[in-house]
Amino acid sequence: MTVLFNSDFEDTAGSGTLSIPSGMAGWASDGVTWLVFEASLVSLTAVNGTRVCGRDSNLDNAYYTAGGSLTDQAVRHASKWQSHGSPQVIGHILRKVDAANFYFAYPETDGANLRCKIVRYQNGSTILATSSYSLAVSVGDVIHHETKIVGTSIESRIWKNSDARPSTATVTATDSTFSSGYPGLIKVGASNYAAADQVVVTDAAGGEDYYYGSAATATTLSGPSSGTTGVASTNFTVGANGTITGTVTVTPADGGAGGTFTPTTVAISSGTPTATFTYTPASTGVKTISISDNGGLTDATAISYTSNAAADTTVPTLTGSITSSAITQTTYTLSWPTGADNVAVTAYEYNLNGGAFVSTGTATTVNVTGRTASTTDTITVRAKDAAGNVSTPVLSTTVNLLAVVLPSITTPVLKNNTGTVLASETGVVVNVYNASTGALVLQKTGLTSNGSGIVTFTDAALSAATSYAYEVVLSGGRRRLPLVTTA
Repeated sequence: MTVLFNSDFEDTAGSGTLSIPSGMAGWASDGVTWLVFEASLVSLTAVNGTRVCGRDSNLDNAYYTAGGSLTDQAVRHASKWQSHGSPQVIGHILRKVDAANFYFAYPETDGANLRCKIVRYQNGSTILATSSYSLAVSVGDVIHHETKIVGTSIESRIWKNSDARPSTATVTATDSTFSSGYPGLIKVGASNYAAADQVVVTDAAGGEDYYYGSAATATTLSGPSSGTTGVASTNFTVGANGTITGTVTVTPADGGAGGTFTPTTVAISSGTPTATFTYTPASTGVKTISISDNGGLTDATAISYTSNAAADTTVPTLTGSITSSAITQTTYTLSWPTGADNVAVTAYEYNLNGGAFVSTGTATTVNVTGRTASTTDTITVRAKDAAGNVSTPVLSTTVNLLAVVLPSITTPVLKNNTGTVLASETGVVVNVYNASTGALVLQKTGLTSNGSGIVTFTDAALSAATSYAYEVVLSGGRRRLPLVTTA
């Protein structure tokens, strides 16, 4: 493919003419000079808003003049859509033999959408092919138009700058009337001026498509700066800093860190100027994501990518049972087996009777205090890891705290004066005195001796391990001498 003409029509400061020496590849129309105008002078807007191209009379016969007649040829340009009402449109001339014999292609509007036509002009117009109104556009949208003829096949495509160039032509036709001629531009519409920017003309050799712009010298790379180990990243995007000729294969790498890329290579071209890949790191840490290519382009600046540890969602396991020991009226000790985790168990927690969990750190035993005698505690224990995951199900047990044992006094065997054992003697009264002061501590009444003549009683007024004096009073006022005992 040979580029015959390539201009953005911005090489003239202010309004004036675009003068091209006759010996160079350039544009003319029956000897009339093409002009480059400030957009504001003709109420049109070029693609970048600075220039439009036009003629000082009709554009109908504009064509490429240097280099002679061509067989295969392609024309491409970009413009901003000016109006759906009375648009000033530039189309493409192909194989122009003279002012009455040529092919041309141009877009039309239905007020909201564009379609494309291919016409044979031969002392009058014959429409060879018309597409449907399939491209929705708004005033101000940048539209690309490309028409190519190779052999007897003619194809034309239109697309918005915000979209990718379509791989399938908008409209195609087959015709053998004109075998060679000149390529060029043609104005379609009432105005003498129409916007045309970034114009490229080629000989279409090899069937390659040419995109306006400077030739690429380097690849570009953009993408995320961090992700998760073992998880595919969001897309990295590969491109180039200009127009790509042919197809360039790009290979990503992570500096030997062992990660994987999907796909392992990507391709960019003039028709597909960008491509994407994802990266799945194999380990945590900072990786260097770089790309290399087979097109001789300077490699893009590498990206520093931090691979973070994957979130730990695995719960610890805790099996076995809880053992209780050293149970008293208000305290006891609990112990349980060691738990396991995919990373590490960092703490154990227990709760009492459905209350808040209390951490024991990494200890698998705990002394529980401050409990209530004669009650039952329900205890659950769970293991926990650094990510906050807790074992399930929890271990569970119950502990029965000891009952309160009141101090007691037991009398000797009660006998009468004849030595007979007073078994089942009722109405027995016992007076208990402080052994040191002699003060009455309590009086127990209504007691009954057992079958052996012994009386035993408890009372909360007694204190354990304390010495008391007591006397036994039988029915009828009979008394036994005071005795001393320890409750």
